Amino acid sequence: MTDEFGPIPPGHIRISLRMGDEYFTSQFEVKDIEKRLAALEHEFRKNARLAKNRRTNDGYAAARTIAYEAAKTRNTGVVCTALLWMFLYRTNPSQSKASHDGLKKSVKDYGAAWIVSKADAEFENWSFTLQYPGLPIGQSPN
Repeated sequence: MTDEFGPIPPGHIRISLRMGDEYFTSQFEVKDIEKRLAALEHEFRKNARLAKNRRTNDGYAAARTIAYEAAKTRNTGVVCTALLWMFLYRTNPSQSKASHDGLKKSVKDYGAAWIVSKADAEFENWSFTLQYPGLPIGQSPN
C-alpha cells in the first residue's frame, strides 16, 4: 500500500482520490503512464471506447463510470488509472493541455508528480489538483 503522505520516489507519479468517506491512492513510474492508459483503454474498449473519446464528454463520463465501478470493488489500480485518464483527457482542450504541461513540469522540475482528486460519493462532482512534491500542499511553483 502506498503511503499517502510519504515521499514520492523520483520518476514516479502518485494519484490519490477521496470519494466520500473512501480513499484510494496508487503510485507508479512516470515512464509507465502511456502503457497504463493504453491498457485501461484496451480493457474497456467494447463498452467505453476511451481511445476514440479522448477529450469528449462521452469519454469523460465513461472513465468516471469505470472509476466508480472499480471503487465498489476496491480496485485501486483501475480507480487511479481512470482518474489519471480523466485528468489528462479533460473535455476542455485548454484544461487538458494544462494537465499535460503541469505533469511534465512537475516531473522535470521536482522529479515526481502527485495528482490529488476529490469526488462526491456518487462520482458526479470532481476536482483535481496537481500537487508539486516538496512544496506545501496547495502551493504551485512560480
